Amino acid sequence: MTDILISVRGWPAALDPRYPQFVEQLRGRGLVVHDIFVDGKDKADFRVWASAYLNEIERLPIAPDQRQLLGYCLGGKILLEVTHQLCARGEPPRYVGLVDARDLAPLIQIQRGVYRKYRIPMQRRVRHQARLLTDPYQPPAIRTVLKMWVRAARLSFGKWRARGYRRTQPEGDYWTETRHSYSANLRDIGCPVHLYNTSDYIGENLGDATLGLAPILRGGVALRTFESTHLGCVDGAAAEPLVNLIVEDLRSPSALWVDQRR
Repeated sequence: MTDILISVRGWPAALDPRYPQFVEQLRGRGLVVHDIFVDGKDKADFRVWASAYLNEIERLPIAPDQRQLLGYCLGGKILLEVTHQLCARGEPPRYVGLVDARDLAPLIQIQRGVYRKYRIPMQRRVRHQARLLTDPYQPPAIRTVLKMWVRAARLSFGKWRARGYRRTQPEGDYWTETRHSYSANLRDIGCPVHLYNTSDYIGENLGDATLGLAPILRGGVALRTFESTHLGCVDGAAAEPLVNLIVEDLRSPSALWVDQRR
């Protein structure tokens, strides 16, 4: 059973064939990989979309306590909600692997005009910003005040930079699915999680090695960071280091870091 893996893919293969080729590399190492994709355009929101993936997972002839799940990028973010739903009903997966799954830092989202471009609900914006003032990131009181002023100034600057984005016309073939992702309020994960994060994405996320996920990963984390780019880590021969890490963790699970913040 350790050689069976369920892949949660967040986009159709036609948009980018690199990840399906990466899945073939995993199969070449003797793994049986079920690669699942569900179109998100007709889904009401992120949680409904994740539930549709869970329905597909439940159709597979794999016992609940034997499920081993892997997600890359948007697929990893969807997998976070799938895992939350499984844990909430007492069926934590045996293995959860996330490759460059992130909750992009609020400052970066503002600078890129994400809130406006993807019409992010105000509730999500407020919760996203407020999380920076909670453990484990809560700074001393004076620093809190200073950072709030700095953040306010950057927010104003970010709105000015984002003025060129159109609000009336969705952009790109995958606008709806991307909006679902950015609008999601990620919920706590109560089971162990393996993170495989590239230096590329860690740098983009202000040096946070967990890519913004630390506050919700309550069941423990095995963190693997490695030198690579986000696209390169699943691209052809360059994907071999990541393949090796995943296969190693599936067959000889690494010791998990136990959350010390509780």
